[in-house]
Amino acid sequence: MKSLGLITSHVIYNDENVDWSIEDIFDVTKFDQLLGVTYSVSAKFIQTYLEKFEQTKLVVGINNESVQKAANGEINKATFKNMMINVLKSSSTKLFDQLDDKSRNKVINHQIELKVPSIGYEIHSKFYLLKNSETGATRTIIGSANLSQAAFDNSLNQFEEIFIFDDSPLYANLTKHFEQNIAPILTDYFPNELFKVVQEKQTDLDLQVNFAAQGDANQISGITVITEDDLDRIKSHDVLDRMEDVQGKIQLGLLDDDIASDIKDLPEEQFLERNKHKDETQLTETTYKIAKDVISPRSKTPQIVTPQTMKKKITQHLTVKVTNSVNEEVPQRPWLVRKDTMIDTVNGKSGLLVKDALNPDILVNFGHRASLDEIKNSFKNINHLLNNYQKYTVNYNDDYGSRIMETILYAFSAPFISVMRAHARSKEERNDIPQFLFLGGIAGSGKSSLLRILAKMTQVSTKTEDYINYNTILPRGVHNKKSQTITQLGNWLLESNVYPLLIDEIPGEFLAVQSMVRT
Repeated sequence: MKSLGLITSHVIYNDENVDWSIEDIFDVTKFDQLLGVTYSVSAKFIQTYLEKFEQTKLVVGINNESVQKAANGEINKATFKNMMINVLKSSSTKLFDQLDDKSRNKVINHQIELKVPSIGYEIHSKFYLLKNSETGATRTIIGSANLSQAAFDNSLNQFEEIFIFDDSPLYANLTKHFEQNIAPILTDYFPNELFKVVQEKQTDLDLQVNFAAQGDANQISGITVITEDDLDRIKSHDVLDRMEDVQGKIQLGLLDDDIASDIKDLPEEQFLERNKHKDETQLTETTYKIAKDVISPRSKTPQIVTPQTMKKKITQHLTVKVTNSVNEEVPQRPWLVRKDTMIDTVNGKSGLLVKDALNPDILVNFGHRASLDEIKNSFKNINHLLNNYQKYTVNYNDDYGSRIMETILYAFSAPFISVMRAHARSKEERNDIPQFLFLGGIAGSGKSSLLRILAKMTQVSTKTEDYINYNTILPRGVHNKKSQTITQLGNWLLESNVYPLLIDEIPGEFLAVQSMVRT
């Protein structure tokens, strides 16, 4: 709670302090066009406050605290690295994926445009220009605020200055400045290949909906699912497009030829960067590799390689590890995906999706909000299961039964473990939410039976192996079966598949022998 009644979001309208909401500032009842320059913007902010503008153009500066350099050479290196990291993280594709259908369509139809500065430029400006296309009325907003809820929230201890002027000469001045000085150095935020992927998938979906019109079309999900292969394709083209943009800016005289030398020098910094930002290490190292490959090693002065050479070299750095089976006889696991933006507990949406039984390219919602009677009946069934364990297992006690109950609850929580860990309030709390659960006990204690029961309880498909025996992951006679089995387990753990991985009869050496550990 903020003390002393401090005003942190300081809004001034025509030289007077005002207490305005975000809706008041970006008033869609008075203006239908928006041109903005900001450091950051979220999908939620676009959908909540900007979606109703008829035309929106935003320049996103891609905030990076390290890009506060005194020399252009340092800006060249920092903006190259920052751009490549954002490409590798699929930041633009993820933002598009978080938008609702209305905003997505506006992006596709260019009613909402997002631009970013080209490599070699950093934009620190923040201003927003609103206009009524019919009356000509204008509003100019300048200050420190980005397009985020926090920037306009007076309850947060984050100071912001926001100056608003209606029908001011500033509007024409900033519009001219944008068109003459900022627009020439911009490039598209959303990759062109993303739109091609979406268009292809939408065409396939439209065909599927037409086909399903004779049946239960309500089971068809209208979700455009971007797969890992799609991300690889988008990222590969995006790097190519970014570097072609740099070449074009050099030819136009908007960038100096020295940028090639600066990018060439970038890999030498990797040893200084390895101890910083541990979570970004892999992305940063990939960026260094790209920096090395996009500059020709044969030319006397550093030159960017041709698009053909660039595409051939960068592909190897952009391939996300695909979890292919190590052997064609490996059991096929159930497929369950979680889409966090679709979790809606109020309306009974779990955010879980499964492949349609008739067409695996179509996703349908899985799970629903259980009624009180359903929950009661489920616990009665579990209690009946515990009674059977008490009758037929050796040395049963209350602690034994609690372990069974804990295992069942963990299995049903498994698809959401990463969500729970992400919302932990501390590192200690996060570590208290295990990512694995091991069942141990003497022979005849019901371990395998419990796994079979869990497989039935969590079943999403009758065509896959819900419950897998460790020794049969690979068939007999396979060369290097032990190491191949470990590799296959590792591949499954790397998948985006959130269905519980149920493995029976794991050998004791799995945890005891160092050579069987895969990091």
